[in-house]
Amino acid sequence: PGCSEGLATDGDNLYAAIKYEDIASWPYVAGNTIEKIELSSSTIVQSIPVSNNPDKVLFNESYLYVSSQYGDWPTYSYITDKVDINSGSVVATKDHGSDVSFGSDFALYNGNIYRSYQNGIISLNSDLSVNTSNYIGASNLTGLYSMAINENLIYLGFSDYSAPDNVLVMNFNGETVYNFEVGASPGSIAFWSSE
Repeated sequence: PGCSEGLATDGDNLYAAIKYEDIASWPYVAGNTIEKIELSSSTIVQSIPVSNNPDKVLFNESYLYVSSQYGDWPTYSYITDKVDINSGSVVATKDHGSDVSFGSDFALYNGNIYRSYQNGIISLNSDLSVNTSNYIGASNLTGLYSMAINENLIYLGFSDYSAPDNVLVMNFNGETVYNFEVGASPGSIAFWSSE
């Protein structure tokens, strides 16, 4: 029901963030649910209300972490919701205000939840506030567009909305390992290993 954005799975269910209810007319009507889809039957089994315009979803230890933004440019507000999948309810919400440093991507590393922030990543505390002591980022690039973590490396996609753009790879000491020139707007990063 609507336009899905972020996806996550717990192995048995797929969780789809419904960012917009409808895109048939402008302005788009904001969505505000996570749809729980049972994988074995491809059936929606639950609709979980969250903050408006949910973007990305991360599953970790029976919880979903959901990034959202609401409002009109340039005064967006950025939100993180934490959803208990057993009860199907939001157990914590943090409105980060209009701090435009936030991106929508999440990643899990060593038990910490990270969110894209400024030109890098920052971990979230248990109350969903940011842990400023865990910020890792690039000082010489602007326009953070995407973020992912794989093994011990941080992948940061930067964009000025025209090719070429860059994917910067950093370690957790904040050192640049690689800098790849890529096409415009590197929005999603996925990983594959041959067997």
